[in-house]
Amino acid sequence: MAYSARLRKAVGAVRATLSAVELCDVQAPEFAQHGDHAVASDAPLVLVACSGGRDSMALAAVSHIVCTSMGARCGAVIVDHGLQEGSEQVASEAADCCRALGLGPVIVRNATVQARGEGLEAAARQARYDELCAAAHESGAIAVLLAHTMDDQAETVLIGLLRSRGVDALAGMPQVFTRSGATFARPLLTLTRAETTGICEDLGMEYWDDPTNGDAVDGELPNDYPLRSRVRHDLLPAIERFAGFNVTRHFAESARLARMDKEYLDQRSDEVMGEAVT
Repeated sequence: MAYSARLRKAVGAVRATLSAVELCDVQAPEFAQHGDHAVASDAPLVLVACSGGRDSMALAAVSHIVCTSMGARCGAVIVDHGLQEGSEQVASEAADCCRALGLGPVIVRNATVQARGEGLEAAARQARYDELCAAAHESGAIAVLLAHTMDDQAETVLIGLLRSRGVDALAGMPQVFTRSGATFARPLLTLTRAETTGICEDLGMEYWDDPTNGDAVDGELPNDYPLRSRVRHDLLPAIERFAGFNVTRHFAESARLARMDKEYLDQRSDEVMGEAVT
């Protein structure tokens, strides 16, 4: 199959990210040579966090292509939050799609969401990360890949500006980070949601659209929709109409530069703290 430009771009992005988490240093040496090679049953494992949506299905397909070419195993972990009617079926169908793509192991975990003072969205996010970390540790995965795109990065910057201030708000989401001893990476921050949708079309993959995203709603979303959905559906398009240019790319690129500033400042503060303690 001939790869489209967006598929080639995604393959390059995933390969670069796996290099950043040092997968290249642990792959079998024969995969550096030409020819067909079978992936060993004990090869390094990368997990893709998959919801069944367009972004994560595109990431699952591309990650399997890249991992196989590098001599690594590629699996998936699906977290069912149990917050929507039919969520169990959505999780099951996502798992079936991942298996059909050739991913393995495919892990389905049920999260317990307990909303306290932080709100339902934050509680669901915490529960999701708890399950992803547990899956990574139990399977021995070297990394869990998250399917956040350039659009998600722009939304995160706006949400950060609405909720907080300073360089942390501007820096958005890091490409690679560690949580509870598990390594997470976001390979698709340079791809748009339109490109992940196109990759699904290129590969003939079906995907699930979360109704809480509000894609089917005409006009502004009610306030009871998640903040991210309202930023995506209402705020970003309004800013883009006002500015007259691609503000999604602008916010995402600004976040990349702010992230570099933040990482430098964090490094320097750690050095100063170390000197002060000494």
